[in-house]
Amino acid sequence: EAAVHTGKDCLPFAGGLSDKGLAIVGNLLSGPEVISSMKSLFREVEGIYDLANLTMEMMMAGEKAGGDSRGLQSAAVLIRDMSSPKSDFSAAEIDIRVDDHSDPLTELNRVLKLALEAEKPKLLS
Repeated sequence: EAAVHTGKDCLPFAGGLSDKGLAIVGNLLSGPEVISSMKSLFREVEGIYDLANLTMEMMMAGEKAGGDSRGLQSAAVLIRDMSSPKSDFSAAEIDIRVDDHSDPLTELNRVLKLALEAEKPKLLS
């Protein structure tokens, strides 16, 4: 199950949605269309490799729909395989940040692709 919560003291626009296997939440977004554009791309995936690619597609769609109302400066992706019996829930399988960049989503995607290529044999096994 997934859940989201924003409080009454959040700055506009704050909101989110949850569905089976999915939670999207944001604060200071340009509007609800950011979240709905991300949700529209959600699909079943197999493994962390596919999930990482879907995550980037969804973040880029959210940005195209208006993204953060303040503009972009940083981006991050944190992905854990919660279904694998060998997973350690305290350690991330993928944890990449791009701080203070003029095009953080493009840079995050570039670094993520490099990391995925290096780890592809392990991630697909």
